[in-house]
Amino acid sequence: MATQNMGFSEDLFAESNFQVDDYTIVVSSNSMSPGLKSGDLAVVRPAEGFDGEGLYLVDLDGSEVLRRISQTADGQYIANCDNQDQYPGYSAIDPKCLLGLIVATVSRV
Repeated sequence: MATQNMGFSEDLFAESNFQVDDYTIVVSSNSMSPGLKSGDLAVVRPAEGFDGEGLYLVDLDGSEVLRRISQTADGQYIANCDNQDQYPGYSAIDPKCLLGLIVATVSRV
């Protein structure tokens, strides 16, 4: 059952509007800090393309990374890190690289 795979109680699962295809990942870098740090959990909802500006799991050159995705006025998709001090710049991406939208996060204690 999905709630067992995700490690959430039935009540939390119901209250949070998680879907059966949602899955969790462990954040492995500080590229999205201060909001997400290494060791935090992110709940990923598989994406079928761009679903509005937000935090996504993205395939960049064969590596799965978290990036904040936005769309420019000319229709280009841009991937940025929140931690611009250590990870400056941005990447233009193809929306086919979007693997999932981050729908919830859990900070490690």
